[in-house]
Amino acid sequence: MLSQADVSQAGCRRGRVLTPGLLLGLGVILVSSWAPGWAEAPLPQLLSAPVVREELPLDLTVEGTVEAIRQATVSAQVSGSISQLNVDVNDFVEQGAVLLEFEGVQNRAALDQARAAIGMAEAQVRDAERELKRIENLHERKLVADAMLDKARTTLNTAEETLRSAQAGASAAADQAGDTLVRAPFSGYITKRHVQLGENANPGEPLFSMVSLEALRVVTRIPQTYLSAVQTLWHAHVEVARPGAAAPRRLQVLDMNLFPYAEQGTHQVGVRLSLEEGISDLLPGMLVKAVFAIGEKPRLLIPAQAVFRRSEVSGVYVLKDGRVSLRQVRLGKRFADERIEVLAGLEPGEQVLLDVIAAGIRLKAQLDGDA
Repeated sequence: MLSQADVSQAGCRRGRVLTPGLLLGLGVILVSSWAPGWAEAPLPQLLSAPVVREELPLDLTVEGTVEAIRQATVSAQVSGSISQLNVDVNDFVEQGAVLLEFEGVQNRAALDQARAAIGMAEAQVRDAERELKRIENLHERKLVADAMLDKARTTLNTAEETLRSAQAGASAAADQAGDTLVRAPFSGYITKRHVQLGENANPGEPLFSMVSLEALRVVTRIPQTYLSAVQTLWHAHVEVARPGAAAPRRLQVLDMNLFPYAEQGTHQVGVRLSLEEGISDLLPGMLVKAVFAIGEKPRLLIPAQAVFRRSEVSGVYVLKDGRVSLRQVRLGKRFADERIEVLAGLEPGEQVLLDVIAAGIRLKAQLDGDA
């Protein structure tokens, strides 16, 4: 087995200077020669792809925070003692579910009183109608004066007004009695409970905070320098990191809303990005990346499968005039189509080998032939 010093001396005898990255790649190749039957194995076929230059979008990437579009704090509408708590923090509730109950003795008594007032008013209306009918019959026979007819009509109108007033009072009492049952305004999760069982609550006092995960958005800020470009292209997406995945998860933005002012201290403009409904594994408070299109930029691109990494060194195998060479490269952004940007180390038109194992075998055989 050749040592690193032997390889370096061989390279110097051929008039070549081997970089540390090249030595590291060659070391991996030479170690593989321990496998039995190496010399007898046929050389694999080499598949290559060209280094291309393309005009691709230039992006501005900033950090953003996920928040729920629908979030609310449910407050008390009546005063009273809390007699029942039906939910707690982190519970999921459907829209209209009863979250909390007040004792409501006074409210129910007021409702019963209002209903009784309706009954009395209805009885007065019936009596006034009968009296008016009787007076009208007498008036037709010229047995009573016009004043008595007018008085009967006035009595009926007064009774009808009393009935309408009682009905309005009963409606208000029913609403107050219904307010003793606090219901969920939408389907979602309870995030905070502000009261305890048995406490007295007053109108307007917060009871529960809740949030819906169906509709989410991302809130972020962009520097004022890029405001014009963002407004011109008006395109953005959201990226969520995935453990173990080479590329982040990409989420579509349905609507983008720029704040009409810049913050005085940072001179940045706030942005809200609305997302699709029903996104799984995304929760309010999470940190994500918001990516805004701000122009185009020429980039050198190669297939991501052509790149291999050893420690902190990235390299590719280059095929030129039938010979394989190892090239250290500096990489940039990785794109969704499994291509990766090359910042340094390659030129447009060069051929990179797609199978790094086959390329390593060919390079070893080539070095053995040159030795």
